[in-house]
Amino acid sequence: MAGAVGIDDFELYVGGRRRSGVAGVAAERPTLIVGIDVQAPLDAASRAAVAREAFALRRGITAVLHNDDHTIASVVASVSNEVGVAVPLPRYAVYKEVDRAIQKSMNRKVRKAAADLCAQIVEDNRDVLPWIAAARRSIDRMSLLAAGDAATVVDAVIGARGTPGRATWQGDVRATSLLRFALSRDYLELRRRLGMGMS
Repeated sequence: MAGAVGIDDFELYVGGRRRSGVAGVAAERPTLIVGIDVQAPLDAASRAAVAREAFALRRGITAVLHNDDHTIASVVASVSNEVGVAVPLPRYAVYKEVDRAIQKSMNRKVRKAAADLCAQIVEDNRDVLPWIAAARRSIDRMSLLAAGDAATVVDAVIGARGTPGRATWQGDVRATSLLRFALSRDYLELRRRLGMGMS
């Protein structure tokens, strides 16, 4: 499955805090950590989780899976200013904490890699929040392609039945976008191309 998203070489560890969880670590060599209850053959939920993390690792967008919008926007602003690309400081409560962490952890290699990316963001006048939403939708679609089960992926996006998020799912843009994709011809064609068969 990792190969389907373009990851040919990665580390795999079994363990972690969540027995049935899957986590990606954006290290020098991409790393997947799977819980001890994740067993082959993978069920739909496990396939979705592995695909979600592997796709995010491949695209370099793992942060959007584990942080809220304000934190991601604060990271972009802090890194940009740290590498000399001036952007307005966001008025988010989390910004100061994020900025302190960025200043402590930035090294020369990261500064060099980030400078061009930050300059491109400013030059293109990109709004970070729509990009975050689009990145999450792409991850959701990859999860659905791997799982072959829209209900399983919707559970991961907005919560299982009986949870607060599920009560108002009709108004959730992310969930409705995922369901539209599940009913599209593109979904079936992409599953065929990726060798994921039909469900």
